[in-house]
Amino acid sequence: MDEQGRVISVNGNKAKVLINRHAACGECGACQIGREKMTMETMANNEAKASPGDNVLVHMKFINVLKATSYAYGIPLIGFVIGMFIGWFLAPVFHFDQVIASFSLALAFVVIAYIILYIIEKRGYLHLKYEPIITEILKEENTKTVEDN
Repeated sequence: MDEQGRVISVNGNKAKVLINRHAACGECGACQIGREKMTMETMANNEAKASPGDNVLVHMKFINVLKATSYAYGIPLIGFVIGMFIGWFLAPVFHFDQVIASFSLALAFVVIAYIILYIIEKRGYLHLKYEPIITEILKEENTKTVEDN
């Protein structure tokens, strides 16, 4: 999957790139919660030796995008289902309403799943595997406009 972006800054062989969010991203906002813009910033391997201000082509293997998406949505879904079942079967033991207990525990497991994913990503276990690569510096006539910050 290739996206066009603009290099904001360079630090060694890494570059911070401003990219237009893909239409498939929809409005979930997970990449930048609270932002209304249709852009996102990402760190990419700067194999093309781009400089700040350069318009670039950023490549990420589709299978890696698919894996990252399945982690971001699949693991919390599994947490929700597990929490729901545990809450359903534990509620009678503690004399709670089964529906409220199962739903509450399911939401708690989703939050825990996102916290665990956040910690794993911050420690770099997933980040390096799914890092995009700047493959090409684009000429002005071949570029789409990327919004300014």
